[in-house]
Amino acid sequence: MPGQPPDYPEIPPLFPPREPPGRTPPVVPVVVPTVDAAAGAVREQLAEQRRILVSGPLDHHTVTRLTAELMALDGLSSRDVELVVNSIGGRQSDILAVLDVLDLMRARVNVTCIGNASGTAVALVAAGTGHRRAAPHARFSLRSDQEQRIEGTTSDIVRQAEELAEIRRQYLNSLAAATGQDETFLARELEAGGWHNSGEAMALGIIDAVVDASSRGSGGTGS
Repeated sequence: MPGQPPDYPEIPPLFPPREPPGRTPPVVPVVVPTVDAAAGAVREQLAEQRRILVSGPLDHHTVTRLTAELMALDGLSSRDVELVVNSIGGRQSDILAVLDVLDLMRARVNVTCIGNASGTAVALVAAGTGHRRAAPHARFSLRSDQEQRIEGTTSDIVRQAEELAEIRRQYLNSLAAATGQDETFLARELEAGGWHNSGEAMALGIIDAVVDASSRGSGGTGS
């Protein structure tokens, strides 16, 4: 009617009304996946495919998890396991445990290097008991800066030095057996070696082949 304000639709309040005193509003749980949870889900999916990704430093925690995963997959089946390596390596004492597990497994372990492998990660690639391969742009260096520091009293230092020398001897022996290279040459590479491309790594006996488009799908899991 003339003179009356128009009928506007009701506008909802910007904020909901407060709950009456003494009444607790319902709580709606919100689950935000953590980085660890997401990484765990990826590892589980890879494990179902009998694949393990090794990335970052090969510290004690990583080596412990890796050996556990290898033993678990070997216990489930003797089919091949696929190991993908992109790592800066770690202590020689830690990697020796992984090399022992590889030797004791029923399943063959095929290893593919992507990105970089340095230090003890090179030994992990070379120790593959099945196919040993690398991506075309992968790079390798036997030199490692991850070794254990020696400290303590004079007698402690002498004892630790003797122990580290024995670990180094075992490590060089394993690396020589895997690559076919002379231990003297490998010792020089550990101290002052540079970087090698995939072709050079193949010549050094670290890998057997370079992966390219024509080799996709080859070397799958065994029966």
